[in-house]
Amino acid sequence: MLSPARTSVDGFGSTVSAYLPLALRKALAVENAAVQKAQPVLAAIGGIAITYVAVKAIYNIGKGVTTYFLAGPLHLGADLKKSGEWAVITGSSDGIGKEFAFQLAAKGLNVVLVSRTIDKLEGVAREISARYNVQTKIIAIDLSKVCFICYRFVK
Repeated sequence: MLSPARTSVDGFGSTVSAYLPLALRKALAVENAAVQKAQPVLAAIGGIAITYVAVKAIYNIGKGVTTYFLAGPLHLGADLKKSGEWAVITGSSDGIGKEFAFQLAAKGLNVVLVSRTIDKLEGVAREISARYNVQTKIIAIDLSKVCFICYRFVK
């Protein structure tokens, strides 16, 4: 009798298949032959998959090193002034829009700040002008209330 811990070989070294019925042994032999024939193909597919993952990982690591460590010292960043001297930032009185305005001003771009609250816009504009010595313009508008005709005109 086989112990639960030994599934492929019993205590005397004979394979478990010796204990199986003849029909099941033949089915396993056919299946085993098919697996042996397919093994080189499956190994090639696995090799290609591993190579793809490795190349992609190396590319992403290189891209990260270039972006975060080499871009500044080697001046590899985008030259934003090629696109123009002014940047328009919506939602620039708070949060991400405000930080985006500061980052663009730090790169030397003049900024047009667009938001709903004029008081906050004026404060942000003063702070950006004082800190980065760039021109600022403000537009206080609630873009969710703009009419469809105005949208078509701007578009």
